[in-house]
Amino acid sequence: MSKAVQIQDAGSIKASGEARIITRNVAFGDAPTGWQDSLKDMFTSYRELAAYLELPLTHFSELDAVARQFPLRVTRAFASRIRPGDPDDPLLRQVLPDIRELQVSAATTTDPLAEGAFTTQAGVVQKYRHRALFILTGACAIHCRYCFRRHFPYEQHRQSRQAWSERIASLAADPELEEIILSGGDPLMLDDGALASLFEALQKLPALRRIRLHTRMPSVLPDRITPQLLELLRACPQKVIVVNHINHANEIDDAVITANGQLREVCTLLNQTVLLKGVNNTLRMQIDLSQALFDAGILPYYLHLPDAVDAAGHFMISPESASELYAEMLANLPGYLVPRLVYEDPGFISKVPLQPALASLTRKHV
Repeated sequence: MSKAVQIQDAGSIKASGEARIITRNVAFGDAPTGWQDSLKDMFTSYRELAAYLELPLTHFSELDAVARQFPLRVTRAFASRIRPGDPDDPLLRQVLPDIRELQVSAATTTDPLAEGAFTTQAGVVQKYRHRALFILTGACAIHCRYCFRRHFPYEQHRQSRQAWSERIASLAADPELEEIILSGGDPLMLDDGALASLFEALQKLPALRRIRLHTRMPSVLPDRITPQLLELLRACPQKVIVVNHINHANEIDDAVITANGQLREVCTLLNQTVLLKGVNNTLRMQIDLSQALFDAGILPYYLHLPDAVDAAGHFMISPESASELYAEMLANLPGYLVPRLVYEDPGFISKVPLQPALASLTRKHV
């Protein structure tokens, strides 16, 4: 039997036979909100950001060329955590255009994960069994300079709400599809009304058990965690997992802790970190990050090697260096605070763990 969905403010879930009903007020939707106003006030010029942070910059002509290729976008919430006057600040390095992005390398590519080969229909990537990933939008509240989708052809994947409903209906014939991963861009760039429509359409999937959202919004724009969003997640019949993307302990302030505390009441919270040269590739930084995440109620989940995407080669770390750092993390943190060290290779059926190589690096007690 199909799963009927209606949405009302109460956020209650009603069951009738096999039907599952999410209820919300029909008026909930698309009116501009505070977080959308904050987006209008973000930094979009590296000159403006440099002035705000009292940073002396050089190589303006080269930086202009970099910014034309991949524009700067930084929320004021994130920028407020960057140390003024420090060109080596680890948060700044994630977002400030760098002239090294103009370097060409045979070791990188525009599609490091070969997502084009696994795109089954516009906006839908199916690489791993039992899961489908939806690219809902190309928009983000922050442009990470190491982004593996910085060259992704988003214009080929734009979909209306009706088109998404049709895409989902076409997936309903798959009896093994247990998890939908909402990605982008950032899925929380969609307003609450659009997300509600999407969650409603997802009820057509008979085997669906989990909905996972990968997002930077709880940390880069905590105001995005609205009461309406929380009610939608609370009412969802499936388990909801929110995977934060936080790379450094300095990204976590009181507003981020509050936003994630609200989310923790309605869903499971995980974090994935990208191991970035010059940003977080020291033992102290990784220890501080894992502890800060756990204090905020977020479980460290993945520690990714950077994907070999064009224009981001200066962030790359060798597997050998990553494994050595990881062995030190194992020696200094309890197991539940150690994320899984992985990299992604399009030729494998899952993310590839580096842990098996650690046996020779792990020291015995003496």
